[in-house]
Parts: sequence; C-alpha cells; structure tokens
Amino acid sequence: MNPGKSKEINVREWIRVLKKRFWIIAIFTVITFVCGLFYIKWFTTPLYQSSATIIIEADADLRNTLQVIIRDSKVMEKVGQDLGLSISPENLAAKISVTSIDNSQVVNIGVVDSNPDQAAAIANTTAQVFKEEVPSIINFDNVHFLSEAKEDSTPINENHMKLMIMAIGMGVIAGIGIAFLLDTLDHSIRSTDDIENLIGIPVIGRISKIKRVKASSKSTHRLKAKVSHRGEKV
Repeated sequence: MNPGKSKEINVREWIRVLKKRFWIIAIFTVITFVCGLFYIKWFTTPLYQSSATIIIEADADLRNTLQVIIRDSKVMEKVGQDLGLSISPENLAAKISVTSIDNSQVVNIGVVDSNPDQAAAIANTTAQVFKEEVPSIINFDNVHFLSEAKEDSTPINENHMKLMIMAIGMGVIAGIGIAFLLDTLDHSIRSTDDIENLIGIPVIGRISKIKRVKASSKSTHRLKAKVSHRGEKV
C-alpha cells in the first residue's frame, strides 16, 4: 500500500465533500453571523468607565487596609443614600475597583456603569464619603482628593469584532461538521472503491459514459433520402 497515494486520495475526498456541501457551510456561517449581530443588538449593554483619584498618606500595609474599607458596606450604603440609588451595598461595591497606582500613595477609584454620568457620580461620591467616614472607622484623616471623575461617553465594550469572529468561526466549524456527517450518511456509489467494498470483487475496468448525439432534423431527412434512393436502384 502506498501511504502517499492514500493521503492524496483522502485530501481529494475531503475537497470533494467541501465543494459538494459548500452551501451547508455557507448557511451555517450566515446563521451564526446573524445570531451574533442579534446578540450584540439586544443582549449587550454599553458600559462606561470613570475614575477618581485620591492620596492616602500611609505606609503600604495601612494603605491596603484603607483600600479595602473604600468598598466596605458602611461606605457603600452611605454612597447609595447620597445618590438616591436603589441598589444594595454589595451590588454597588461590585461596580467599583480600587487600585494603588504604581504602589504609590495615589489610589484610583474606578467605576463601571451603564450610565456615564452615574459612573462619574459614584466615583466622586465614593471618594468623598470615604474621606468623611474613615476618621470614625480607624481614626485616620490623611486622605486628600487628587482629581475628580469626569463623564466619559465612550463605551468600554464598544468593540464587538472578537465576538463576530467567534460567531463566524463557529458557523464554519459547524457547517463543515454537518457536511461530513451528511456525506457519511450518503450510501450512494461514487467510485470503484465503493463498488469493490460493496460486492467484494475487484474492478478490472470501467466503461465511460457515452453521450447520445441527437441528429438534426435536416441530417435525418438526408439520410432517409439516401436509403430510399438506394432501394429504388435495387
């Protein structure tokens, strides 16, 4: 058995299946593409980010403790009351991230929300409430504003290219899988190998399909005239 020939036959067979069932791959690709657009349109909420920065004049250990307190339920509850938000302190804390910039005393209070105005308001109010409440919590008052949060109307999840590429890729893969599945279920005879596998007898030759040539009416009339003429001579 020639491995190279077997590999060539397999590749040719795969190409034949892909060409024959290309319409299935195209349909699945279009379906997943449309589903991706539908998901982006109706199930993706634009999110906006804003951040305020404060300075906490403390060593690293104390600063880490204070950063945890920023998202504490006591602070979050007061922020929600000041802004009139109907949201639990836990859910409000989930919108907020607190990080130290380059391990310095500058701390960033970032907020992600579906409303750009509200994102900025939550960041600024959180910084203000923390500055007011922290002295009564651990008797510390060396907190200062550095910069206020401002509205940013550009969504942070605006780029949906990755999602669409994934949708198209899933459609292509699903289409190829269905194409090969249908080809496997198709038991029609397509080659001499299929015949040998079916009857168990080697094929020693084959006859090419003969195309039937339809004679024109004028040629047929001339042929009949010649036959008739020869009959008269006899």
